[in-house]
Amino acid sequence: MRFDAEHRFAAAPGEVAAAWCDPAFHLGTALPDVAVVELVAHDRDGTGTTLALRYAYVGGLDPVARRVLGGAEPTWVQTLVLDRSTLRGRLTITPDRAADRLRAGAAVTLRAEGGGTLRHLAGDLEVRVPLVGGAAARGLVAGVLRRLDAEAAALAARLGEGA
Repeated sequence: MRFDAEHRFAAAPGEVAAAWCDPAFHLGTALPDVAVVELVAHDRDGTGTTLALRYAYVGGLDPVARRVLGGAEPTWVQTLVLDRSTLRGRLTITPDRAADRLRAGAAVTLRAEGGGTLRHLAGDLEVRVPLVGGAAARGLVAGVLRRLDAEAAALAARLGEGA
């Protein structure tokens, strides 16, 4: 299932990139229904940054999602790879369990717009489970979009843009 998300910030693209790629931002940000469990990796070389965090789902899980996961606790690694010179990258979500049943990723672009920054994510989320995959994907995409919106609000606050 395709998904798109756009968020606007008053700060310059470089400032947005620096804050978004900062592990302290993610470790200190509360998001709906998830908790950061650990920092998996944070590498910065040349103009590239890689940030990988393990998340755990702490909300209520519907029966379709529970079936997709085979009863396992939902945890995943979310990896952001961003080239700070081009302000382009990729966000991937890799489940710790049932990775053969779920695939998610998005192209990421930060660009200057109207004195600020537009963050655009265009991605796909696929659930490979017969009969219930489509319904599960719709529910998961809705959750991903909700969390991206909450993350954007927290990022704007961190950049001093207020609520």
